[in-house]
Amino acid sequence: MKNVNVLVGLCESLPLTADGAAEILTLAGVSTTGAEVLALLSGDTECSNDTLTAFLDGLILRHRGPREGGPAPTAEPGAHITNNDVLKKVRIALNLREPELLSIFAAAGRPLTKHELTPLYRKKGHKHHKRCDDDTLADFFTGLALRSPTQD
Repeated sequence: MKNVNVLVGLCESLPLTADGAAEILTLAGVSTTGAEVLALLSGDTECSNDTLTAFLDGLILRHRGPREGGPAPTAEPGAHITNNDVLKKVRIALNLREPELLSIFAAAGRPLTKHELTPLYRKKGHKHHKRCDDDTLADFFTGLALRSPTQD
């Protein structure tokens, strides 16, 4: 899924205003404004891998706080972020457990079993890893939107 679509999906499903998204990016060390985030969301400005990674890391910092025992691991600048990475980081940020994840997918009309869900969170290269396709990630955002009633 394109980075801008991931960012839009997250902002709509959580739901976040442009200013709220800017605050999240600021937590991850990216100085930005609501107007700049609006330009990202509208596609006027490219949403780079670094920006999307910073947003996801900022989301974790906002909801979970800083990691105990040192700084959070950071990706290499310019590293490609996959749909599986997005799922993992949102799961961490929102402290979602397996039953909650299954109910999110079910709410979106895509019921998954534990055996279908677990491979999405395996490391690439693991024999049971399964690539998360765009439709699965879009369904996750839809189910998440049905779960999240508050706006930031």
